[in-house]
This record gives sequence, C-alpha cells and structure tokens, in this order.
Amino acid sequence: MLTNYLILIISIEKPGLVCDAVGQTVRILSSKNKVIIFEPDSKISVLKLMKRLIFHRSPFHHRQQVLVFNQALVIPDLIIKISLKLSRQLDELLKNLNIVISAVLLFMLLYPTFQRSKRNILWISFPQYSYLVQLFRLLPNCVFLYDIFDEQSSSDNTKRQRLAKAKTKLLQQADVVTTISHAMRSRYQQLHRSASIEVVPQGFALCSFVSQSGKKQELSQPQWQKNYPTIGFVGRISDRFDYKLLNDLASSNPLWQFLLVGPIQLEGNVDRPDRLVEVRKLLIKLPNLIHISSQPRTALPSIIEQFDICMIPYNVSLDFNRYCYPMKLFEYFYMGKPVVSTPIEELTRPEFAEFIKIGATARDWQRHIEQLLAKPWPSKLQKRQRQLAIANSWQRKVEAISGIIQRYDSQHRG
Repeated sequence: MLTNYLILIISIEKPGLVCDAVGQTVRILSSKNKVIIFEPDSKISVLKLMKRLIFHRSPFHHRQQVLVFNQALVIPDLIIKISLKLSRQLDELLKNLNIVISAVLLFMLLYPTFQRSKRNILWISFPQYSYLVQLFRLLPNCVFLYDIFDEQSSSDNTKRQRLAKAKTKLLQQADVVTTISHAMRSRYQQLHRSASIEVVPQGFALCSFVSQSGKKQELSQPQWQKNYPTIGFVGRISDRFDYKLLNDLASSNPLWQFLLVGPIQLEGNVDRPDRLVEVRKLLIKLPNLIHISSQPRTALPSIIEQFDICMIPYNVSLDFNRYCYPMKLFEYFYMGKPVVSTPIEELTRPEFAEFIKIGATARDWQRHIEQLLAKPWPSKLQKRQRQLAIANSWQRKVEAISGIIQRYDSQHRG
C-alpha cells in the first residue's frame, strides 16, 4: 500500500454521488498519505478565497482528512453568463481561463511542497481536463497515473471526438495507466497501441456491506407486492437505460415486479434528457414497474436481499454503457443474487457465465428470468459470487494500483 506519498487528484466528482469512485479511492489513500483534490468544476469566489487565506491561512478547505482546492472565479460568474449571450465560444474561453488561472495558482502553492517530498503522484481519471496535465507534470518528483474507471463519452459527436483526443494525449503522457476491465483496456489500446495498460480490481464498497449484513430494512412502497417475483435494480435511474426493453418486458409479464431503487438523474456521459421523460412516462404507465427514490447506502444490502433477481438494463448502443463495468455488479454478487444484463462487453467474459445471464431483447430476458425463478439459486454459486465481490473491493483496487506505482518508482527513481 502507498505510504507517505503526496498525491494530487484532479476530479470532477461531486461529494455524495451514487457512484463515488474518487471518493472511495481517496478514503483509502488518505489514511496513509497526504491527498489534495483539485475540483475544477467546483467554484469559489475570489472574496471567499481571500477570507480563507486571512482567517484560516490556507486556500484549501478540509474534507475529512483531505485538502480540497476549488476553481477560483477570477472572472465572475455574472460576466460569464453575459458572455454566453454573446458567444458560446467566448463563454467556453472564459470558463477555461478561470480553470487555468486556478490551476496555475495551485501549481505555485504546491511546487515547494512537492520539491521537498520525494514521492509524489499526479492522479487523473477525467480526460476533460487533460490540458491541465502539461502544467502539473512540471511538479517535481512526480509519477503521473491515468486511472481509467469509466468510458468517458458523450452523445454529441464533436464532444466525443474531443474526448478521444484527450484520452490519447493522457495515454501518451502517463507513466502508469490502469483500468478496471479487459474491455476498456482493449478499447483504450486502440487509441494508443503502445500504451501499457494494467487491469486492476473494479472497486466495491465492501465495508458498507460487511457492516450492514443481516440488518433488515423494509422498503415502504404500497405498490410493491412482495408475494410476486421481484427483479430489482439499485443505482441512478438515468438516460442510460434501455427503456424499450423494460417496457416490453414489464408489459408482457404483469405478475413480475420490476423495482428501480435510486434517484432519477441525468447521466452526463449520455446527455439525453428526453430519456428521463421516457422513464417517468413508463413509471406512470406500468403498475409493475416501480420506482423507490434514493435510499441510504447503508440500506443497500437489505434492499438487494429482498430481490429475487438483480438486473442491469443498460442501452448498449451507447459506448458509455457498452464498455462500462458497473459497480453494482459486485453489490449484487456480495448478496448472492443471480443477475440478468444487456450485453455489456466485460460482463460477457467467460468467468461470469455462471452468474450473469446476458440478453439483448425482452424475449431473451424473459427466458432467462423464467429459468432463474424456476429453481433456487445454488448456495455454491452464492459463495463464489461473494469471493469475487471481496476480490474486487476498493481496498484491493488501491492495493493493486499501489503495487504498480511502487514498482514503477523502484525501476525509474531508485
């Protein structure tokens, strides 16, 4: 495990997200290392920044054991809003200028500290901010890690091409590249064939499930009839879903309950707000397609325990879905539940064949669900599922990345 490293992480992840990959990683890293997060998407006024400097003698704010640096609004939001009315290009230029000025300020603040420290890491997962890497790579004694945990994408062709260029640049510049799936490794090696990309565990919040196992929490939803088979999903209810599949399946099987547990939110990598309109229409139209809003993370084990079958109904015509590796898979596995999924690349691998039934159409899903409901799910498969979940915990992921970085350090820095 990494110990006594100084780690700078560039993140666009907001605290409290359902999928908090950066948050989980930082939680483990910060126990033995000094972690600083730069959040270009989180803004702070220059006045508030000055108050921090005067009253706290620091431009950072604390988030538990971590130091966080936000985008300083050198150019105020009001001016940026006015610029949007004049020109979208001008608006984008001013926004990026704020971020660059903030990055330069952070660089100047960190340089002396990085110079004193002999073990430093620049950690990035979001290609949107690849242009900041050229600056932060100038920090002394720094290993640059590109940690790929999602297929960053867009429904907009121009944005998608821009992201592809940014990913390629990061692959070319990084000292160490890791990803969580074989499917993503193959995809990213197409962008830069000479890139050495190592596969590490996925990342599953094992501690949350261990501490809550055995605790019972009944879901309060009058529409949910528990004496009928329940096929469930936990996570963000978004424009990622294959709503035609869900509609056809739920319409054809009125005695099956399809339970969606989580917030209804837009997925930035898909950016199709019209899809959220679709899901709301379906929830009204179909009495056996049931939505329960956000539940505490601590309630997830109990919720999943009440499912007969777990599902991942993502629309794989979207690259973001096709190449994803859902965190929820190992939440389902830990609770020993059979899974039905659309053909997500990583989930079609042979090692998952006994645990995941793959179907591209509602008819495929119906056949799989009928077979799974016909007999109890074997305890020997449940035991192996739990072993897979434990092997893919956040602790195991960070340990794997730590070993790769330490190996690089010993080979290149002595």
